[in-house]
Amino acid sequence: MVPDTPENRELGNNVRPEGWANPQPAGRYNLVVIGAGTAGLVCAAGAAGLGARVALVERHLMGGDCLNYGCVPSKGIIRAARALSDARNGARFGIRGGEAVGFDFRAAMERMRRLRSSLSRHDSAQRFRDELGVDVFIGEGRFVARDRVAVDGRELSFAKAAICTGGRAAAPSIPGLAEAGYLTNETVFSLTELPPRLAVIGGGPMGCELAQAFSRFGSRVTLIQAAPQALAREDRDAADILHSVLAREGIDLWTGAHVLAVEQRGSDKVLHVEREGAAAEVAADAILVAAGRAPNVEGLGLEAAGVACGPEGVAISDTLQTSNPRIYAAGDCCFPFKFTHTADALARILIANALFMGRQKASALTIPWCTYTDPEIAHVGLYERDAREKGIPVATLTVPLAEVDRAVLDGETDGFARVHLRAGTDRIIGATIVARHAGEMINEFSLAITNNLGLGAVARTIHPYPTQAEAIKKLADAHNRTRLTPFLKRVLEGWLRWQRGGQVTRIIHRTRRNTMKTTLTAGLEHTFSYLVPREKTVPFLYPESDLFREMPEVFATGFMVGFMEWACMEALRPYLDEGERTLGTMINVTHQAATPPGMEVTARVRCIQVDGKRTVWEIEARDEVDVIGTGTHERVTVSLDRFSDRVAAKGQAARDRKAPAGRG
Repeated sequence: MVPDTPENRELGNNVRPEGWANPQPAGRYNLVVIGAGTAGLVCAAGAAGLGARVALVERHLMGGDCLNYGCVPSKGIIRAARALSDARNGARFGIRGGEAVGFDFRAAMERMRRLRSSLSRHDSAQRFRDELGVDVFIGEGRFVARDRVAVDGRELSFAKAAICTGGRAAAPSIPGLAEAGYLTNETVFSLTELPPRLAVIGGGPMGCELAQAFSRFGSRVTLIQAAPQALAREDRDAADILHSVLAREGIDLWTGAHVLAVEQRGSDKVLHVEREGAAAEVAADAILVAAGRAPNVEGLGLEAAGVACGPEGVAISDTLQTSNPRIYAAGDCCFPFKFTHTADALARILIANALFMGRQKASALTIPWCTYTDPEIAHVGLYERDAREKGIPVATLTVPLAEVDRAVLDGETDGFARVHLRAGTDRIIGATIVARHAGEMINEFSLAITNNLGLGAVARTIHPYPTQAEAIKKLADAHNRTRLTPFLKRVLEGWLRWQRGGQVTRIIHRTRRNTMKTTLTAGLEHTFSYLVPREKTVPFLYPESDLFREMPEVFATGFMVGFMEWACMEALRPYLDEGERTLGTMINVTHQAATPPGMEVTARVRCIQVDGKRTVWEIEARDEVDVIGTGTHERVTVSLDRFSDRVAAKGQAARDRKAPAGRG
């Protein structure tokens, strides 16, 4: 490991121990795993933990890219760069002298190497052999048959195999680049001196993260991106925020630019660039190539195993099975989303499908991701453009961090929280967060999408105040406000006016058997269906307002009319059918309404008058409706016409025929 330091020697002892003795093959393995990166380690550890006999083959370093060249070292130096930036920009918090704070690049890199070596114990060959019971083979693994792998002169026979060989940095075909020399993620973390000038080719996640980190350390950074924006897959306004931050920190961001050639000119590495149709040059002391990834599939003997492979890596089905049904694949060598957490999730699917005849599908995964710039940009699910391309009607809500108290107090208002909903519902189909800790915040949306929880569930969740995650709660509140249509607002205003003792008018409800049509006339009459074979009149008191003349038909099963009508009619129907009228009789009713969703009516009905002409029932009802979010408590009196014995008999005959119940 370069450089030769105590930290790297400890790392080497864990991930590629010197003098390691490969074991003798232990007969037929349940699972042979080729590649000890994230996917391979999770496969081996998980399968062994379930009782499988497992062999793990690694030709280079245990832990793969994530531990040695990727997530771990990059986040180590990103944290150092963030601390340095905070110290230098502390004046706004009353911190003096921050502009002159010193920085030691060697010390920052040493810290990263020290932390990396301490974390490497978890991925070490010794741990997998001694604690997990895995046969670990260090060497080149190659398929020699459809059910055998050769390594170090030994052949391993398997029932199932997993290809988890990962990927590597892809070098673009630029004349002179190889001769001039360049860095990738596999070599940049070995630096011991800070390059005064750094040219970064590629404006994807790694390019943006390291460009910002090295700029904060003190390098003069030029970031060259062929696409019209950095982080080409992200929403334009999210990328624009990052563009502004990088420019403010002194990074030269060239978008729509293509590197045509590189030449060594003395001690300078000179990049010839075409930008917006014009030629330009960039002189640098070091070049970092961050222009994509390539799968590691060479030298695996895939042909001998009957495994199909293409430019994107090993070809797999949705269940991770290759063209050889004995062999599966997971991780960067086969999957388009090249993230450590995705490799972990795929490995778990692989174990279930390969060893236990599972049918879990990779397409069912909800995969979030985050670019660890400052601010971070995190996303999960679909973008709005993707949803529209799929023909999914979408509604988008955005809350700027400038409207979130904690972000204002932290001085971190560059960013926003955004959610995409299936139009007309609260179903979350995608979300983007731009914030300093967006990677921590996006998990709430990932959980919601994975478990089919709508934005309404988020609205009902109490969020601590003040936190930047309150932006997510504000999105849910914004969605609730969209549900309050002008018509519904007028309805609620009328309801509240009635509660204050406003003027009221009488609305007549006429019900006929087998009649479902709702009609509204100037006299404010509408018609319902109940199993009462007689026309009757039920007077109700409602607020006097013109809005009742605007009610659509669906409102007959809606909020205001539904509240009183369901309460009394469901309670009184048994009495109407039986013809019972007993003074003082009381019943309790609980009614779950289908419309509006979430409405529940509880009612207590008491007979308070019986004479030769009519029966009077007093109803005390309470309704709970999601739209309001609380209950209302009112008392009304309802009068009904007396029924003849002939009508009561018809009601009994209807029950005997088991006619379907009325509404509700």
